[in-house]
Amino acid sequence: MLQRGHSFLLRVGSNVTLLTGLGYDFEPRDGLVYLWPKNFRNLPPLVLRLLVLKRGKQTIYRRTMMSRTPETCLLESQGTMLSLWLPGLLCVQEQLRNQGNPRRWSTAQARDAVRCALRRPLRLCRHRFLAGQLRDAVHDSHVRLRSKDSRNYPRKKREKPPGPPKIKPATPHQILVATQLRHLLAPAA
Repeated sequence: MLQRGHSFLLRVGSNVTLLTGLGYDFEPRDGLVYLWPKNFRNLPPLVLRLLVLKRGKQTIYRRTMMSRTPETCLLESQGTMLSLWLPGLLCVQEQLRNQGNPRRWSTAQARDAVRCALRRPLRLCRHRFLAGQLRDAVHDSHVRLRSKDSRNYPRKKREKPPGPPKIKPATPHQILVATQLRHLLAPAA
């Protein structure tokens, strides 16, 4: 991907070790880390720029992908986004139908409305129930002085989210191996 000029984003957790100060990159920059797994030390390390994102509240609870190949991972992520956009579209449609503000729709409340409608027995009118729920699925205008507590009981146990990756300085031996590998792989002038 890099040879074809494509950039990519790689999310890593505490099960990944990144190295600093390896000296493999020709142009040292701030925030530079190296991904160089032990099993691939015969190949050049992957030079990465470290981006640390601030954690926010997750609405759709999709921390990990279950797919094993890039193609199915793409399909899974597209399906996840579609499952978010479709209730949003229905919610905005209900807001416009009832002269409401379509920008006030709530992702979490729209998701919960669809889930609740799907759990209703088939003999009850799901369509009318869902329309009413989506009409009411808006952010409240109340200004909070502290964080809102969840009112959805019983609370389910949630898996502990992955921690940040381990970032270690490169050892002298790793620096030596990386330097030898760089000279070995460098094109002859």
